[in-house]
Formats: sequence, structure tokens, C-alpha cells
Amino acid sequence: CDEADSLDENNEHSDVYCSDEAISDQQMKHLKIIFEMKKKRHRVLELELQLEKLHQQRFSTD
Repeated sequence: CDEADSLDENNEHSDVYCSDEAISDQQMKHLKIIFEMKKKRHRVLELELQLEKLHQQRFSTD
């Protein structure tokens, strides 16, 4: 792993992925929680974008 990875704000847990060692149950639970949070955040962003598009369509047809 290079230092650029550790500077990436979207990958704050890059140290876990860089290790050649097997990850612990604790690390796996932690990664699953992060993954679920990121999935929910992504879904929220998708819905906000969809809402914005609908809003624009609605006002462009008036």
C-alpha cells in the first residue's frame, strides 16, 4: 500500500485492506457496519438526485 491510499478520505480504513494477514471477526464486523452505512448513504444520495430530477421536470413543464 502506498501513502496515497491512506490520504484518500473515502477509504479511511485502507489499513485493513493493505494487510496480508487474515482479518479478525472484530474487523469483519466493523467492515460490515461501514459497508451498510455507505450503502444507506449511497441510497440517500440516489433518492435526492431522483427527487431533484423530478422537481426540475415538474417546473419545466409548467
